[in-house]
Amino acid sequence: MGMLRGLSTDYSYHNKNFTKNLNLPIVFLTLVAIFVIVFQPQLAAAVPTITLDQQSPSNYLPSDGGVGQFEQPTITVTDPAAAGAGTVNAHIKSTTDPVGVTLTLSENPAGSGTFTNTDFIFARDPTYIIPQSGTVTITIADSTLNTNPLLVETTNQVSVISTSDNTGIPNLVLTETGPNTGVFTAKLKFGSGPTSGNVLKANPGDVVSIEYITSGLLTNFMIAPNNHAGIGAIQAVSGDTITASYPGAVDAISTIGSDPVGGGGGGGLIRPGLVLDAVLSVISEKGGSPFIVTPPSFGGGFVHYTDGLTIVKPNEKYVFDISKYFQNINDQVLVTGQPVNMTFKMYDPYNINAIIHSGLYLITKSTDMITPNTIASIVYDKGSKLEINDPTKLFSKASVTPSSDGKFQYFSFNFTPTRSYEKMSFLARSWNDHRYSTDVIFHDAAVTKPKLDVLPTGFTKYDNFHDLITMLDDNGFEKPQIMAHIHSTSDIFSSDEGGYVYWLYDSTAHTVTLIISDMEGNTLYSVTDPLLDKEIQPKGDYGFMKFTTNQLNRDDVAGEQKIMKQEEAKAMVQELMTSGYHQENGVWLK
Repeated sequence: MGMLRGLSTDYSYHNKNFTKNLNLPIVFLTLVAIFVIVFQPQLAAAVPTITLDQQSPSNYLPSDGGVGQFEQPTITVTDPAAAGAGTVNAHIKSTTDPVGVTLTLSENPAGSGTFTNTDFIFARDPTYIIPQSGTVTITIADSTLNTNPLLVETTNQVSVISTSDNTGIPNLVLTETGPNTGVFTAKLKFGSGPTSGNVLKANPGDVVSIEYITSGLLTNFMIAPNNHAGIGAIQAVSGDTITASYPGAVDAISTIGSDPVGGGGGGGLIRPGLVLDAVLSVISEKGGSPFIVTPPSFGGGFVHYTDGLTIVKPNEKYVFDISKYFQNINDQVLVTGQPVNMTFKMYDPYNINAIIHSGLYLITKSTDMITPNTIASIVYDKGSKLEINDPTKLFSKASVTPSSDGKFQYFSFNFTPTRSYEKMSFLARSWNDHRYSTDVIFHDAAVTKPKLDVLPTGFTKYDNFHDLITMLDDNGFEKPQIMAHIHSTSDIFSSDEGGYVYWLYDSTAHTVTLIISDMEGNTLYSVTDPLLDKEIQPKGDYGFMKFTTNQLNRDDVAGEQKIMKQEEAKAMVQELMTSGYHQENGVWLK
């Protein structure tokens, strides 16, 4: 806050000097005594005072001082001894911000000895000085905006204005961080030009105010660098004591009241939170922000990851993306007598260890995914005994092991099925110490390997794109066209679909065939490309950098045309082979 501190103002009292004359008549001495008696009250009246506008009958609010607000916080200093000085300095601080800021007050009217300042703001958030080059992430967590748990939704109930543009962005669009999170974010940038898109006109020293229209609550911050000694900000929250000080005066004290609760609550956080990109990187690396409470995540939201679920069985380990609200995991979890470890990786930006509850509910695939339809469940609640609900004795040796790596929390569910289910639905539910809850649903399925006939001699199957590329490169082949865009199963099938992508290499005919099949191995699509030998490029003599007249250049028209014809012939051969033609005795046949 050093940039906000102004210059101190020195002032002194100017007392008249009186010459003592011992020859004065007694009457005059009496008049002098009377004059002294009259002058003493005037000295008492000259003591400086400082006041804070109490906004009677209510106190200040955490959002006061924002752009365009009717009532601005006001500091007033009255100091007759500083009359004519033009400015004086006062200091303002809060319980939350004990360092505070020194502000310059201007004399009005000139020569009156009365100084005022209405250009300071209260800010809710610790990050309230934002560089003009910075980017702010506006976050709203409000469960009532999450009307469809299956979709990523948006809201435009946020208004952003600045000192330089009090129209600003009246309906900034925020996007939900994932299905069913109830957390909506948007990035806001600043510039000296006209407001456009998500770039707000805001110059150094500007105040920026953000309003969540649904609730009517606001938050403020300032744009740095601030070269105005009369403009400043302090952090203040409900219940804080505000203190304004001036040398020689009794401090002025006020309090911060509570904002009226507007609509749109529903258990969500009813205010915008401001987070710089730099702060977001700290959240993603160290885990947790003490300022924004959001529901836990299984891979969606602030930090996206695709290894939210790991299933370990004897001699098998599978990792699945469960970042969506619903997905298939394409694995049979329940096999009689086969121990299972299902480990959920969870993240909570509010606090790295905020998740205190995690439950796994088993629901048959023919029923609705609601907990009353559960046929068995395992529920962990911090500080309580493990809750196992298994009336049909579906599993044995059930346990839950919580852990943390300092960034993510992990909950490992261990059990041994007593009977097999080829298809079963699972609901995983977790909540944090603020009772913000998240569900994720997934179905398993017995995995059927593709039905492949015995491969003919010379054929090799490749499931891994990079293994095939390495083989082709080692054998001196160019990468065929069919390998330009499709690199894996995920390029064709989403996580809630089933199918396979693989390649067949024919070492005799030198071809590669791309095959896309369904879960049962039925071919949905196939295409074959011939393999072409890589051209061996001559090595240049870079040591001597010799150039000859035979080198192709723009002046060698004949040489250039010869090369063009060679390239045209190569393209024609490629087209014929792709179309199914082959060459016999110099003749192309189909």
